[in-house]
Amino acid sequence: LVALSAIVSMGSPAHAGELWTVRSGETTIHFNVELLHDLGIDLEITGAGTAHVEGLPIEEPYWTFPILPGSDLRFRTEHDIVLPEGSTGGGMRLGGAIVLRDRATGKETRFDELEIAHVPATGAGLQGARRAAPLHLRSAGTKLVLCELRSSMYDFRRRPGLEVHYMNAYFTESWALAIGRPELAGWAVGLGEMRAHGERLSAMPSVGPARARF
Repeated sequence: LVALSAIVSMGSPAHAGELWTVRSGETTIHFNVELLHDLGIDLEITGAGTAHVEGLPIEEPYWTFPILPGSDLRFRTEHDIVLPEGSTGGGMRLGGAIVLRDRATGKETRFDELEIAHVPATGAGLQGARRAAPLHLRSAGTKLVLCELRSSMYDFRRRPGLEVHYMNAYFTESWALAIGRPELAGWAVGLGEMRAHGERLSAMPSVGPARARF
C-alpha cells in the first residue's frame, strides 16, 4: 500500500484506473428567478449562502449549499481524467432547503434533506455509449426530484479537487405533476457548479497508454 501510494504521488501510470468519492465542498446553483416568476412560481431558499463567489461562470442570483458529511457521490478516473459516464453512484447531501410555491393555487413543495443523487441511465437511448447520466436534485426523504442536472462537465485537473461545470437544471415531470402544473416539465430554470474535495477509494494498475488531455 505504501509503495502504491508513492507511485500515485509521482504521477505514474498507476493513476490509470481509480475510484473516487466526494466528501466535502460546496455546490452553487443559479435559479432564473425572473423566469420562475413569469411561470407563476415563487422561490424561497433557506440555509444557503448568497455571497459572491469568485470565478463562478454563472450569473447571479445564486445560492451556495455546503456538501455535508456522509456524502458519497462516486466517480471513476483514468489517467486523472473523469470517465465519460461521470458519476457512478451515491449522492451529495446538501445543507439548506428549497420551497417552490404556485401563486395561482398556493400549492407548494418543500425540499428538505436536499441531495444531488446519481441515478443510473436506462433504456436504449444511450445505444451502448458511455455518457453522463443526469444527476438529480431532490429531497432525500421524499425522493421527489425537483430538477435533472444535465450535460455536466467533470474537471479533475486539480486532483484531488473535483469541479463539475454546467449542471443545467430542468424541471422534472414528477415535480410538475406534484404541484399540479404538468406544463412546467422540461423547462430549463437554472445552472449549477460544484467545487468539491475527492477521496480515493481504490486504484488499479495501468493497462494501456494514457489518454491525451483536452
